[in-house]
Amino acid sequence: MKHHISSCKHTFFPASVIFVIAILLLQLPFIRSQEVEDEREFDYNERSEKGPQQWGKLKKEWAACNNGGMQSPIDLASRRVKLIPKLGELNKTYSSSNSTIFNRGHDIAVWYYHIK
Repeated sequence: MKHHISSCKHTFFPASVIFVIAILLLQLPFIRSQEVEDEREFDYNERSEKGPQQWGKLKKEWAACNNGGMQSPIDLASRRVKLIPKLGELNKTYSSSNSTIFNRGHDIAVWYYHIK
């Protein structure tokens, strides 16, 4: 009888671990999307409380967005930007490929599928 109880404990532990992992994996997409929504400081939806008409009111650093001084709350004129004048020519190569564009709510992703 003692052997039977020990055997059940050994079976129960891996099964419970697998169950907990399965539940966590099922929750992952919801948790990830919730995190993205909570982090969004602004968006491009014209009717949103964080849309372009409201950008200048969202943060004091973005006040220039309210009077037409800047087009976006993205910091394009930062003092942290480093200009490297001797980078040289930009070499471009092109080959056709299919792609898919995804609007992920907080950014846009482009997946390229190379055609040979």
